[in-house]
Amino acid sequence: MLINTKAIVLRHAAYNDSYRVAQLFERECGRVSYLIPRNPMRAKGGGGVRLLMSPLYELEITAEHKPHRDLHFIREAKLCAGRARIQSDPVKNSVALFLAEFLYLTLRLPEADTEVYDFIADSINRLESADCSAANFHLVFLYRLLSPMGLIPDIQLDGRQRSEWFDPADGRFVPHPPTHGKGIPPQEAAYMPLFSRITYDNMQAFRLSRQERRRVLDYLVDYYRFHLPGFPQLKTPDILSALFDK
Repeated sequence: MLINTKAIVLRHAAYNDSYRVAQLFERECGRVSYLIPRNPMRAKGGGGVRLLMSPLYELEITAEHKPHRDLHFIREAKLCAGRARIQSDPVKNSVALFLAEFLYLTLRLPEADTEVYDFIADSINRLESADCSAANFHLVFLYRLLSPMGLIPDIQLDGRQRSEWFDPADGRFVPHPPTHGKGIPPQEAAYMPLFSRITYDNMQAFRLSRQERRRVLDYLVDYYRFHLPGFPQLKTPDILSALFDK
């Protein structure tokens, strides 16, 4: 069966001497794995193979899906929009690598979710076109992705005491430190309703130090880890922390 769809490249890895495997998140089919020739000249529409080696590229693909197979083949791949600024800017490129790793670990099922796909595609376009600092971009992405994934927490205080902890396992404020040891302390949890207003349009207004930015990132990743069992450790946050001095 031939499939025509938009797809976002998450990752590629070695498979054998002749092929690599590309992991794509498709608008119509969810996450799908494809065999791609190491030598582009051997592929049908060979020039498009290079696009499959660039994380977060959004493509229009024509692919052959066969039942009861885990690995499929792409017949044609075309780039939806340029990614020159992401590729040339070291900060944007590092943010893109982090998002690609995060999405690869998060989007694990072959199930379509057009709301999630559209959010990711729009976010990548915003990263490419952004003229302001991208220092908070990954924080906006992780927080705003919670909504289309159905994981949005209850972070409104609504008259509750500002001395309460936030429990990421339950997604709500609690009066005592959670026993799992990953709760957000009251002095930081009190700022969560303010942080919930962060968007791509106002992210520059949130002036965070390197340490504060890393702490927020760790809290967000911990929240995902509680709600997506089996979520492993990320490798790229240390790269982001080294980039952003203020």
